[in-house]
Amino acid sequence: RNATDIASQIKYKQSAEMEKANFTSVVDTPEIIHAQQVKNLSSQLQYQCDLKNSKGKITVVQDTPEILRVKENQKNFSSVLYKEDVSPGTAIGKTPEMMRVKQTQDHISSVKYKEAIGQGTPIPDLPEVKRVKETQKHISSVMYKENLGTGIPTTVTPEIERVKRNQENFSSVLYKENLGKGIPTPITPEMERVKRNQENFSSVLYKENMGKGTPLPVTPEMERVKHNQENISSVLYKENMGKGTPLAVTPEMER
Repeated sequence: RNATDIASQIKYKQSAEMEKANFTSVVDTPEIIHAQQVKNLSSQLQYQCDLKNSKGKITVVQDTPEILRVKENQKNFSSVLYKEDVSPGTAIGKTPEMMRVKQTQDHISSVKYKEAIGQGTPIPDLPEVKRVKETQKHISSVMYKENLGTGIPTTVTPEIERVKRNQENFSSVLYKENLGKGIPTPITPEMERVKRNQENFSSVLYKENMGKGTPLPVTPEMERVKHNQENISSVLYKENMGKGTPLAVTPEMER
C-alpha cells in the first residue's frame, strides 16, 4: 500500500507538471473584480449581523492567575529570543555629511510646517474669556499651595552662603559677558531738564504721601543707642572685610 501511494503521488505530480504547460494565466476582468468586491462586502455584512445576534450569548471570562502567568512567561520568552536573534550591533558615529543632512531636513520640515499653517486672524479676548482666565489662575494658585504643603525650614550654613555668593559672582560675570559693550550717548540739556523735573515731581509726591510727621525731641538715651549702633556696625564691617593688602597712593589717585 505504501509503495502504491508513493507511485500514485509521483504519477500525479508528473501529470500535473505536464498539464501545467497547457494552462495560461488570465487577467481578471472588471466583472470578476466587481463580483469579488461584492462578495467581500456581503461577507462583512453577514459577519456583522452574526456578531450582533451572538452578542447576548457571549460570556466574558476573566483571565485566571494561571493564564496571566503564562502570558507573562510568553512575553519574557519573546523578548529573550528577540534579543538573541538581533545580536549586538556596531555603533556608527555621525559623520559631518549626516549632520548636514539632518539639519537641512529640520529646516525643510520647519518651513513646510509654517507654510501649512498659514496666517491666522487675531481675535481679541472677550470679557468672559478674560474672567475665566483670571478664575483659572486663582484656582491653580490655590490648588498649588494646597498640594505644596508645609515645608521644613533649614538653617543657612556657611557652605550654603559660600555657594550662594559664588553663584551671584558667576551670574554677574555671565550677565556682563552677554550684555556686551553699549554705545554711550551724550546727555543733552533736554535730558537734564527732564531728569530734574522728574526728581522734583518724585520728591513732591513722596512728601505728599508721607504727610506731616510729629517732631520728637532727641533724648540722651536715644543719643546713646545711636552711638552704640554705629560702633557695632563699624566693628561688624571690619570683621567681614578682613585684612586687605595696602596699596600705594599713586599720583593718579592723588589727582
